[in-house]
Amino acid sequence: MDEERVRGELAGINGVLVAARRGRGGLSQERLAGLLGVSAESVRVWELEGWVRDGPTLVHLIGRARVLGMRVVIIDGRGDWVYSPLGRELGERQDAFEMRCLLAVLRGLRLETWPRLTQSEVARLAGVDTSSIKNWERQVSPPRAVGFMRWVLALGCRVELRTL
Repeated sequence: MDEERVRGELAGINGVLVAARRGRGGLSQERLAGLLGVSAESVRVWELEGWVRDGPTLVHLIGRARVLGMRVVIIDGRGDWVYSPLGRELGERQDAFEMRCLLAVLRGLRLETWPRLTQSEVARLAGVDTSSIKNWERQVSPPRAVGFMRWVLALGCRVELRTL
């Protein structure tokens, strides 16, 4: 996986989110942190240092985008928005639902490739452990934003933020 491309894609997403926060009447990092249930220091690190290896999880990325009036979407190699037909479960938080949908999309894209990619092959392409792909597909643990981006790029897709 081209590390520079991963960093560039994450920096672009981060830049859009920082600009959106500042454009929302100057929403403070402290207020955003409170809305996300994280520390203000976490928001500061995400904004200043970008998406470091131990950075936010996909749930944090989704929540941050949502608070700022956007949603995280996957765009396939043809330029089409790929979405999941899954329904929201009773009592499921919106960010958890959106994460479940994004992970289902990536699993579906892996299974639809021809020849079909195994989890090990996607892991090799993404530069992550096979156990990570297995856990993410089974939704045992959420990927960090950097792992999510690596997975998306390994499948020939990209991430965009769309207005709600």
